[in-house]
Amino acid sequence: MTPAGWRDADTERFAALLTDYCLRVQPGQQVLVRSTTLAAPLLRELQQAILARDAWPLLRVELPAIEEDFHALALDRHLDSYASIAEAEAAQADAFLAIQAPFNTRALADVDPERIARIARSRAPLTELRMRKRWCGTLWPTPASAQQAGMSEDAFAAFVRGALFLDRDDPAAAWRELGSFQAGLVERLSSARELRIEAEGTDLTLHVGEIGIGTNRGIDRPIGTILFDEKIGGTVHLALGRSYPETGGLNESAVHWDLICDLRNGGCLTADGEVVQEGGAFR
Repeated sequence: MTPAGWRDADTERFAALLTDYCLRVQPGQQVLVRSTTLAAPLLRELQQAILARDAWPLLRVELPAIEEDFHALALDRHLDSYASIAEAEAAQADAFLAIQAPFNTRALADVDPERIARIARSRAPLTELRMRKRWCGTLWPTPASAQQAGMSEDAFAAFVRGALFLDRDDPAAAWRELGSFQAGLVERLSSARELRIEAEGTDLTLHVGEIGIGTNRGIDRPIGTILFDEKIGGTVHLALGRSYPETGGLNESAVHWDLICDLRNGGCLTADGEVVQEGGAFR
């Protein structure tokens, strides 16, 4: 379904942004896309865009309640292993795209957390295979996500457009500009030996580990979706559990639990004693 207040042009620009800037789809590649039927307008545009780039679109689309049914009905074999064809897909696909488009953001609230953890542990090898390739995660506005964010469907669609820079004349150029700023920040911090995060109720000093710094000013409030919330401009976040190997992290875990600290109300991030960000503004 097309979100209230969302335009066809937004969907076209979104598909182009994902295939070109995010995934850099090349001729002959196999691109595996996962989402739900609620993202049908974007999935159709993506298929068209991937085909136009002489690549293979492989769509994996979930029906309502399928995920809940699986968790309720899965036997030990299904919790502690996976089908061999899933490994073949992960090994052979060239790029992966996951589009969050939930029917119900609380669909798994009644599932035993241990069952969820068993599935995550058993599928860790598949995650490792996917993360060695080009991959991207994003969001398609749905009524459930709007409700979770405490926003109307129109307002949430506008929020997502702004967060993804789809409201700009050239979304990819806007992302490249942000990427250039981030590259400068990475260069500035790469030689730092000590980072300190100070905010209300927080005083944390780090010497080895992974830290995320929110730089997207198009995301100005939490919406209960970590994919967006961890990128709020003026925040920092750390994760308990698994680290991303491309950052040099060595932790291995079925869990990657992000903890966000908002610095916009007087908080401060310092590197080797030098202020990097204060009150949400970079120095």
